[in-house]
Amino acid sequence: MGGAGRVRHPRAHRLLAAGLVATAALLGIVPVPGAGAPDAGAAVERGDPAGDRSAAETRCRRKPSRCLRIGVGEPIVIGTLLDQTQPLGREPLVSVQLAVDYLDGAFDGVDGSLLGHPVVLINGNEGCDRNVSRLAQEELLSEPALVAVVGTTCSSAALGQADVAFSAARIPIVSPSNTAPALTDPETHERYYFRVAWNDTIQGAVMANFAAFRGWPGLTVIAQPDDPYSSQLAEAVAAQARRRQVGVRTVPWVAGETATAIAAAATDPRPIVLTLLPPQCRDVAAAIRRDPALAGVPILVSEACGDTAFLQALGADPGEVYAAVPDTRGANETRAFYTEAFVPAFTNRVGTGPTVAFHAQAFDAAQLIFSAIRRAAVGQPGGELLIERKRMRDALLRISGYPGVSGVVACSPSGDCADQVAIGVYRAPAWPAVVGTGAVPVFGQSLTLGDLESS
Repeated sequence: MGGAGRVRHPRAHRLLAAGLVATAALLGIVPVPGAGAPDAGAAVERGDPAGDRSAAETRCRRKPSRCLRIGVGEPIVIGTLLDQTQPLGREPLVSVQLAVDYLDGAFDGVDGSLLGHPVVLINGNEGCDRNVSRLAQEELLSEPALVAVVGTTCSSAALGQADVAFSAARIPIVSPSNTAPALTDPETHERYYFRVAWNDTIQGAVMANFAAFRGWPGLTVIAQPDDPYSSQLAEAVAAQARRRQVGVRTVPWVAGETATAIAAAATDPRPIVLTLLPPQCRDVAAAIRRDPALAGVPILVSEACGDTAFLQALGADPGEVYAAVPDTRGANETRAFYTEAFVPAFTNRVGTGPTVAFHAQAFDAAQLIFSAIRRAAVGQPGGELLIERKRMRDALLRISGYPGVSGVVACSPSGDCADQVAIGVYRAPAWPAVVGTGAVPVFGQSLTLGDLESS
């Protein structure tokens, strides 16, 4: 469904962004709250056009599999590999669709164009399941004109699978929501994998700092050992908590054995951190509240479960429950755009505003891919585009200081692009998913990976 109304930035947004335009222009990006429509890419070439064309043609004749030709009138094909079975993937898909809509500088329900070519999305269902994701990624890879991919939703579908497959094909994959630290660890990072989502080393620190702020002397972390997201976030929380003299014990959760995990937690009641994915986190939280020994303990969940479905599972009186989710209030340069343009456009398209995390990161992931295409594409006589896949990766690595909807973006060689990450801890029921953009956290921090390395 397209938005019925035409949403443009108010004049105030344009004045606010004036100081950002010059920096972003150097990167081939138009700032989200920028003046006027995004660069349609009329000047496709960079540097010496004739030299670029000649050098690119030579390299592509030598190794044609590493290049992509887009003929006159042919579409630029972008893939998505997102979990379409749950809001955590469906809402980011809407954001990618809105990014294509916004290529003409307005949320008007009419897709814009990129360098004079239409943009076509091919959407694969990742299902937050390695087997389902493998089939979807194979379908995407069978498309010879595929330029880049926005995905995956779940870290388990990326680590050792999608990150490897797309890197082998030299196709950039930019995730809006993968947070497992191993994906960008220098020892395990795949060269064409990037993410706009934060690294859970940061989220682990914020959750641990909140526990220390609340004066909790100890935590019980319930995690799924065989899931990269759950286990690695649990490790990050534990490591950071112990640095702050907060004791931690980890209770494993295994499918079908929720009662065992609850019984283990009840032997020493203390605040509980759930690093599980939905729907498991909802089921475990409901079981916690049913156990007399745990009925009153505080519960802290990560962004994956900071939604309305989680609170509904706990009933009318959830007790002391917190969620650590993105805090968009800190992105001052893009706040007006987010609240007055993006959210209304999202609502026009689906009938409700965003209810889960990473919708903003998905919009930014698409913008980064568009930027890389603008910088990597070399125009040919007659309007054909020639894209060397390595130049796409190089273009992403040159992005620094981009004021995205989700925060400042700067892509490092490790693939981490979330430079400054703002995470708020919200007490139920006043979660952003429930009360919208006016939600105020009870605790919040804005951190970089460098902050943690130097602390």
